[in-house]
Amino acid sequence: MFDTLLEKQDKIIFHLFQYLQKKNPCPLKEVSTELGLSLKSLKRYVTLWQQSKDPYSIGISFYIKNQVISASYSQENAQLFLSSLLNQSDTFQLLVKIIENPFDTFKSLEKNVLFI
Repeated sequence: MFDTLLEKQDKIIFHLFQYLQKKNPCPLKEVSTELGLSLKSLKRYVTLWQQSKDPYSIGISFYIKNQVISASYSQENAQLFLSSLLNQSDTFQLLVKIIENPFDTFKSLEKNVLFI
């Protein structure tokens, strides 16, 4: 259900995180197969995640070494991870605006969404 609300990169990172909660560390090849990604794509998504401000503000990091991937996080950060990703999702923010103001016009919504 939340897949439709997350941006593509965040969706992949969230699925990676969920898998690593079951088996951490894990062979990179196993995770890439599970997520349906090539090794190159998985490494690219992890690199993009690590280069963004998100790992520091959310407190979840991924490390790749010797074809093994691991995640580093606290239990508190793990519990808040999905809500943190949703909070930065434009789609989710639009949904929140619609729920807050169900009778707004599209024109009014358009003005409000520009400030998300």
